[in-house]
Amino acid sequence: MEFVTIDFEKLNNEQTSVCEVGMVKYIDQKEVDTFYTTIYPSTGIRVQKGFCEGILKRITFEKLENSPKFPKVYEEMKDFIGDAIIVCHSKGADLNYIYNCEKEFGLTGLYHNGYIDTEEVGKSIKKVGSLPDLYKALFHKQLEEHHEALHDALACGKILLSLSSQCDIKKYIHKEEYLPYDVRKAKELKGRMTNTVSSDGLLITDIHNITSKEFFASKRYARSGMSEEEKDELDKKLTPLNAQMLKSFSRNTKLDILIIADKLGPSKKETAIKMQKEGKSLTVLLFDEVMKFLQDQ
Repeated sequence: MEFVTIDFEKLNNEQTSVCEVGMVKYIDQKEVDTFYTTIYPSTGIRVQKGFCEGILKRITFEKLENSPKFPKVYEEMKDFIGDAIIVCHSKGADLNYIYNCEKEFGLTGLYHNGYIDTEEVGKSIKKVGSLPDLYKALFHKQLEEHHEALHDALACGKILLSLSSQCDIKKYIHKEEYLPYDVRKAKELKGRMTNTVSSDGLLITDIHNITSKEFFASKRYARSGMSEEEKDELDKKLTPLNAQMLKSFSRNTKLDILIIADKLGPSKKETAIKMQKEGKSLTVLLFDEVMKFLQDQ
């Protein structure tokens, strides 16, 4: 397996303020090459007190002023990584920096064969912690020169090699693109914020379109396709909201919400479809989704 460990250091708390990167390439568990450079931060040389004193002891302002900008370094990094899997410790740091810098400069394709997070692998064998903590747990000695990009990339490689002797590393290869937590959640929510249509034309509303249990307040609802016990559970949740339960309904019934489950009969389904096609304001929801939604509120 070919992999490249990677570590960035930042100048301040901005995600795009990366000022150095270190990488180490391994083929068949042997170190074969290294890569290191300082980077002129896209935020400019803006020092944040308490954030970068360690970096500034090694890297002078003059050196940063004369360092290449991220787009140029990015192309060199891409050549170095090639088809390798990239490895980091805490994807929420290094991969987050890559994501934000790519977005800042309109870049893509730094790695395409997946990534491994040694923090995640460490947790699988109950070795939890930062890069220095995991290093100490595995090798019983302190990690020297922490927050020096190339040194941390080397430490990350040693950690991965050690972990690979204790578990199947391949299980921890993520093939999907890394997305920051907030971006991923927003994307998931956007993907769910749509109505779905059943194969026979019944329009079912995704529960994620509903933002509050107050949606059910004082509404007229019916439930169908579930056991009596499940109906009782649902009614107990909706009664405090002054929702009015209708035991039956027809095309002429003033009905706001229909909550359905797997055993929905064909006649009730056909009636609901006709009501929707006639333009009546009928929201159809799935029982399981409604119950989970009301429990979480």
